[in-house]
Amino acid sequence: MTYTNNTVRIHAFRLAARLFLDNAIPAFLAAFPDVQIELTTHDETVDLVSEGYDLSLRPGDMLDPGLDALPLGDRLHHIVVAAPAYLARHGTPQHPDDLCHHNCIGWRRPGTVAPVPWLFQEGEQTMTVPVAGNLVVDDRERQYQAAMAGTGIAQLTAESVIEPLFSGELVAVLTPWERKSEGYYLCWTADKAMSPAMRALIDALCED
Repeated sequence: MTYTNNTVRIHAFRLAARLFLDNAIPAFLAAFPDVQIELTTHDETVDLVSEGYDLSLRPGDMLDPGLDALPLGDRLHHIVVAAPAYLARHGTPQHPDDLCHHNCIGWRRPGTVAPVPWLFQEGEQTMTVPVAGNLVVDDRERQYQAAMAGTGIAQLTAESVIEPLFSGELVAVLTPWERKSEGYYLCWTADKAMSPAMRALIDALCED
């Protein structure tokens, strides 16, 4: 099918892009070769109107009023992981309070200074644990790579570390306190005039 208004601009959080776009976009473009996709990936929310995006893939807890949204995938599972070599040197934490004795790889939101505290689930209650370490990053991929290198302990989504957990390169710890959060949503402005190309891409992503 040929589209005249054929450019779709997308913003996506990095993990969302890996989970939902890396395979879907090539398949979509093979089916719709006249469509052009412009993809931006970073872990900050964007204003779709002022920044000129058609679609955004973001966590469900970052949806703004005035957006239409459809869920992609299930809820996210937040787990704490470390390389076996790190745990052999420093021991395995048995409770979130033990993290004060460990080198925790911090993550801060882009444009901020302080690392985000780690959240844990204990029954129906959420436990907030401030963590500290000698490395703070603003990119989840860097946090993942540092954990793989044995630098310290990291809190990441289970969905982003399936392969190293399976291979044993990373080990999950503190599993009784695993926290779930809203998954990712595909969103767009509610009053946006939707082009056929944009509609086709929404349908393709939500079908997958």
